[in-house]
Amino acid sequence: MANTKNRTNQQGKDQQIIDGIKKDLQTMSSLSLGGATYTPASLEALIQSRIDAVNEVNTAKATWQNAAKAYTALNTLATVVVRDLKALVIGAFGGASPKLADFGFSPRKVTVRTPEQKAAAAAKAKATRKARNTMGPKAKLAVKGTVAPPTAPSATASPSPNPPAPSPAITPAPAAAPTVTVNVTTAPGASPVASPAQPQNGASAPEAPANASAKS
Repeated sequence: MANTKNRTNQQGKDQQIIDGIKKDLQTMSSLSLGGATYTPASLEALIQSRIDAVNEVNTAKATWQNAAKAYTALNTLATVVVRDLKALVIGAFGGASPKLADFGFSPRKVTVRTPEQKAAAAAKAKATRKARNTMGPKAKLAVKGTVAPPTAPSATASPSPNPPAPSPAITPAPAAAPTVTVNVTTAPGASPVASPAQPQNGASAPEAPANASAKS
């Protein structure tokens, strides 16, 4: 495809060269090009010959493609006919008849095996079936599929209709207030009386006892 495109492009360029020769080189008597001498007319003929060669190539290619398509169709048909002809000749004269050679057909080859070859082939076939775990029709009928019983759904714990009431919170008891002892100084000669401190939390302190007698 690329070569065809290139040849087509070259044809266009060659035609433009010919137009230039006719227009601008007619006054020149000789042209030295490529180691040879040309006149305007001979140079034009050379370029035109390349254009003509491309046309011949394109024509030959199209002819070959058409011939190839025709051969492919004819070959398909003839192959089927010749195959059926061979079957006809074998059916008419036998598979070992020398008349097959008249058509260029070869007689069918019948391979005769010895008892040892047959026994070896049978043993090999048996070993192959065992390796591939190939079963016969009766063995296949003996194989039955099993269906596992459906699994019972697992029981889920249902929530209790009367959930237990939450336990009340236990409030710790207030800590006891500390006791503070205050020493009160009285008149000289009197014994000091210890007055208990006033308890906290708004409780009233007990009254101190009055002195029974006073010194005069």
